Amino acid sequence: MPDDYLIYQAVAYNTGLRPLDFHDSDLVDGLGAGDFQEHAVHKGIFGAIRAMTMAIQDDPGDNRSLREWSEALNVDFDELSRTFTTVTGDHFPRWRASLRVNAARKLLDRGENVGTAARKVGYSHATGLTKTFREVLGITPSGYIRQRRWLH
Repeated sequence: MPDDYLIYQAVAYNTGLRPLDFHDSDLVDGLGAGDFQEHAVHKGIFGAIRAMTMAIQDDPGDNRSLREWSEALNVDFDELSRTFTTVTGDHFPRWRASLRVNAARKLLDRGENVGTAARKVGYSHATGLTKTFREVLGITPSGYIRQRRWLH
């Protein structure tokens, strides 16, 4: 499987947009939690992006900047930034915000309160999540909870 297809799969998984033939096993074909840097070195920039997106998906609260990721993965920052935007169709901060909102939605669906969900996905305060939630989904987290209750 070419690296760009794997990146597509990782992005699809992280954003919730999945191809019809999507399988979780496509994302985790042997990549352990601790060896993302080694994987990135052997697989080039696409391996670095894949490792980074998988790690952030596993821990949406990871607050490392793209520059910090480039250093951790031992790849050029400008190349990582350009390629990430090309592959995902979005800049890193916006992509991560969408991922965090989707992760927070899942926590809210399970009954977590907004403050707890905010902290678990990387925000210091509920207001940060509320602002991003509204930007991404057009509704506040509490509005989302009310809407979910009404539908069920």
